[in-house]
Amino acid sequence: QRLSLAHVRKHGIQVDLEVEHRVGEGPASIVSLSGAVGNGDEVVVALSGTMRPLSLDGLAAGLGRDFPVSGDVSGTLQLVGPISDLMVSGSVETAGGPVDARVQLNARDPFRRYVVEGNVVGFRLADLLDGVPEETVLTGAFALDGSGSSVEELDGVGSVALQASTFGPIELDAVAVQLRAEAGRLIVEELAAESPLGSLTGSGELGLREGETGEVSVVWAVDSLSALRPMVFGDETIVADTLTDLERE
Repeated sequence: QRLSLAHVRKHGIQVDLEVEHRVGEGPASIVSLSGAVGNGDEVVVALSGTMRPLSLDGLAAGLGRDFPVSGDVSGTLQLVGPISDLMVSGSVETAGGPVDARVQLNARDPFRRYVVEGNVVGFRLADLLDGVPEETVLTGAFALDGSGSSVEELDGVGSVALQASTFGPIELDAVAVQLRAEAGRLIVEELAAESPLGSLTGSGELGLREGETGEVSVVWAVDSLSALRPMVFGDETIVADTLTDLERE
């Protein structure tokens, strides 16, 4: 690791820091930070940094936590403001693609409350999360105002707004989701989607803790059953004489 204090000012220091972190034989993280740290009534920072990379698996192991995602992230970040109300922003590259995000939190107790905002373009969610259809590619924005250090402990509200995305083989023109998490439950307060196949609305709740179940009810509306033909028959050419009356509709 490398630490350089360029000079000490009356109310702070100039920092040039590089840290390599590894838990056992696990993956390594290399993080560099440079900038100013003030030491008035409260510690205030103005730092820029790079991750080359940051191992989410190693970070989770070091904190003794289970993260919902794994792998490495690399990119740049900025840390600005007092430690009790720190703004962290950055552009990072993940296994699924680039993410621009901003996080506001109390660095002394980061899981007590955090506010997250971000956006993605052409994000391959299946490369980051198991169980997601392989062709899923997302473009849009997300937000979360919550607390908790794991999915099971999550408490707060969130939203997702997508456009020009795909979920598996289904094309999506627009998606809006409003979510709330409390007491180990994820409440889907609003779900609305528009696609060439029609429109979908829904609501319900799901369990976030192992063994808990839930149910989400959806209503799917189409102007014509012909919109479903590509999903039912694929891209093959259809001969009209081979269709039933219902399939013709």
